[in-house]
Amino acid sequence: MVLKDEVSLKLSATAAAKAVSQPFRVLAVAPDLDPPAVRVAVANLKGQSTAAGDLLINQTDKLWLTVPPAKSKAEEKSADQTKKE
Repeated sequence: MVLKDEVSLKLSATAAAKAVSQPFRVLAVAPDLDPPAVRVAVANLKGQSTAAGDLLINQTDKLWLTVPPAKSKAEEKSADQTKKE
């Protein structure tokens, strides 16, 4: 079953978050059903103007999350000074 609706998901991290680089999946759960229904969200890898089948893989449920290491205070000061110039 493929739904045509789109959803935006915003991921954010606090300044204290540790650096990480790993795969993740998004699951949609309908807990009111018996048994609860679970669907894996997929992301299109091709643009809307690309014909179906033009790519080796057109969709994936394997997304990648990268949280870079937090900047040191010295790096933040340097970036702020560069912006002001």
